[in-house]
Amino acid sequence: MKTNDLSESVPIISYWWDENDEGAEPSSIDLEISVPDGSTIRATKADMADVSTGSIADTWQYMLDGTVEGAYPWTIEGVVDSRILKSSGVILFGPASASPGPCALWCDWQDVLDICPEGLGLDDEDTLPQGARDAILEYVTWILYMLDGARHPGICTTTRDLCRGCVRVGGRCCCADGDSVDLRGRFPVFDVWDVTIDGEVIDRALYKVRDSRYLVRLDGQRWPSCLDWSATWAFGRNPPIGLRRAAAVFAREMAKSCIGEECALPERVTTVNREGVTYVVLDAQKFLDEGRTGIYDVDQPLIAARPPKDGRRSTPGGGSPLRRTTSSRSTT
Repeated sequence: MKTNDLSESVPIISYWWDENDEGAEPSSIDLEISVPDGSTIRATKADMADVSTGSIADTWQYMLDGTVEGAYPWTIEGVVDSRILKSSGVILFGPASASPGPCALWCDWQDVLDICPEGLGLDDEDTLPQGARDAILEYVTWILYMLDGARHPGICTTTRDLCRGCVRVGGRCCCADGDSVDLRGRFPVFDVWDVTIDGEVIDRALYKVRDSRYLVRLDGQRWPSCLDWSATWAFGRNPPIGLRRAAAVFAREMAKSCIGEECALPERVTTVNREGVTYVVLDAQKFLDEGRTGIYDVDQPLIAARPPKDGRRSTPGGGSPLRRTTSSRSTT
């Protein structure tokens, strides 16, 4: 189940139908959401938006904003032609690191087509539908991202309550003030905006990012103590050109396999005997255990991009922008 960041608004979408299983508009809708802090959110049809695609208002949406980390069980009840319909579910809110993964695809389909031989039909919707293309790109991005040590998630964004490593009293962050705050929990930091202190947005000219990590005040003032404040920032790293091409090559081979063409994906076979000749083929799992895919044009950039084995960090990968460190100052 996906864990949503506290900065996200998550839709709760309900679909309504009549006794003939055809879309129908409900005369009433009642939604109840249990918040982890013990409170309850209640909403009615008047609080929701009609997001139906046809002429019948059979699809309604409520946007849920997470206020605290945890599970938000919800139940919804509506009436259609005197029939009571019910459904339920759970939405999770928590740190972005609870759902590690890349924030952006490592390549797009045009990158795949640029290296793909003509005539395969990989640009043909009938041969390979858009949904299949999207699934392939997401899959190869995640696989290579993990094999690369989770070092290149793309450029991500997050909104966080900020506390300088101190305590919360009555829901407020109380700590010694200072002119800089460590954003190390989400790094390297590209830019920061929407710094808000007790509901007031601070002028961007009054602060900057230093060393891709620290949020520093420029006006001689100090960041607050015992005040609610937050910031939004962009962080992460884009994959270098070699890894971007590796993703396109990997996606091409996945696509060729999908449409039944011969491809370079390794098979889980150890020996093949044909006409008295035995061929030895390495198990695909062996490649993964070694941090490779078994495709030469994909593995070479992966190996080249890895940091040296200098004893100061592990390989493959290391230093993921998505991984929270123990000295992080972020509180959520």
